[in-house]
Amino acid sequence: MTLIGTNDQRSEDLLSIEGGYRFFQFERFTAEVSVFHHMYENVTTLGTTGVPGTFSFGNEGDVQTTGAEIEINLMPTDWWRLSLGYSVLEIEADIPPSPLGGTSVTETNPQHQVVVRSFFDLPLGFEFDASVYWVDGLNKVIPGRIPPSSDNVEQYVRLDLRIGYKPADWIELALVGQNLTSARHAEFTDLQSNLASEIPRSGYAKVTLNF
Repeated sequence: MTLIGTNDQRSEDLLSIEGGYRFFQFERFTAEVSVFHHMYENVTTLGTTGVPGTFSFGNEGDVQTTGAEIEINLMPTDWWRLSLGYSVLEIEADIPPSPLGGTSVTETNPQHQVVVRSFFDLPLGFEFDASVYWVDGLNKVIPGRIPPSSDNVEQYVRLDLRIGYKPADWIELALVGQNLTSARHAEFTDLQSNLASEIPRSGYAKVTLNF
């Protein structure tokens, strides 16, 4: 495969419209809502040149994205805080199909995502935090796997936990576990349709010093 550049290649143009509102009516309750509409023109595309196995870049695509995000924070007590976030995304694209195939931009991002976080301040300087994520599936994206599978990228639930300890103001110790709900999960597929990396269950220890 050969890619040929061109002096006619242009940068993408973006017109972005965004708005939001923050709500602080109560001492222990806050909320934030934001909306956006993005219009991309001259999006980079890949086309044929008439020579077998030779391709060139162009600016034949137009994409529009529309979405909203909501975040709510609640403090039931002085030592417990809850946070809820939700986002929705819609994508419309007018892009010529790539001669190499692949997934359309409208199919590569989850439409809905939800996150719930809980933050506990425990006695003796300890902290316990938990985060639960729900991410929508990608109905037309098939991750590369061994052995091969025809299953799409499915919706998944992810759990992260953290235990922290601050023996003094200048030092913080933490143990973190991520993706604890499953051994691994797929979020996308490789751009060249090869074996896709999956996100594994993991953990780490962290020391933070403040000067």
